[in-house]
Amino acid sequence: MKHSRMFWVGGVAIVAVVLLGMVVAVLGQKSAAPAQAQTTPVAGPSGYSGITVQGTGIVILKPDVVNLNVGVQFRAPTVAEAQKQSADASAKITAALQAAGIKADDIKTVNYTIYPDYVYEPNQAPRLSGYQITNSLQVTIRDINKTGVIIDAASSAGANQIGGINFTVENNTEALKQARAAAVDNAKAKADQLAAAGKISVGSIVNIVETEQNNQPQPLAQAAGLKADAAVASTQVESGQLRVVVNVQVTYAVK
Repeated sequence: MKHSRMFWVGGVAIVAVVLLGMVVAVLGQKSAAPAQAQTTPVAGPSGYSGITVQGTGIVILKPDVVNLNVGVQFRAPTVAEAQKQSADASAKITAALQAAGIKADDIKTVNYTIYPDYVYEPNQAPRLSGYQITNSLQVTIRDINKTGVIIDAASSAGANQIGGINFTVENNTEALKQARAAAVDNAKAKADQLAAAGKISVGSIVNIVETEQNNQPQPLAQAAGLKADAAVASTQVESGQLRVVVNVQVTYAVK
């Protein structure tokens, strides 16, 4: 009987030791969890950890297309007379442009207005003096070397309003591709500088956004214009250069 009681007590003790070991193991796992979480990188404000930089790419190119506005402005006693003068002058200008090599598809009306012209005198009611009409054409010149010739042809045909000259390119797809590649290269150079300062290494790209893009090529300062050369009685046009700009924001992983 005594031996039986000692055996029962010993068994209970063994079970207690096993249970205590299991409790200690579980508590050990719970206490280790926070230490493991602290080693996980914390995402930055943008949702990514790493280095975030801005990059800019600029491509300089020569224009190959010119858009130009030419037109007429008349005053006449009646609307009908103003319209006739405008129609006759516009037809003459259009014929001159086509004779100079401009296709019909590259000539379009962009402005046509008629409004009454009043004379205002002190202490008297406004008096109608006639009507003013404006008729403007937009001309697309695909051979920019002929821009001065086209301007002179329009002027000789009766155009008394010439302006809105705009140099551009027919297709800027390739320039945009080059600008995007240059922008990413610029961003990588900045990331490498920051990483070297922080004694870390730049990893792969984890996020890239084109933040701002200048799709339409813009003239450089004082790059384009026209002037009259009195010596040869012709218009000289300077096309200058254009530039395409792309800006990107890139986030790189760090090692």
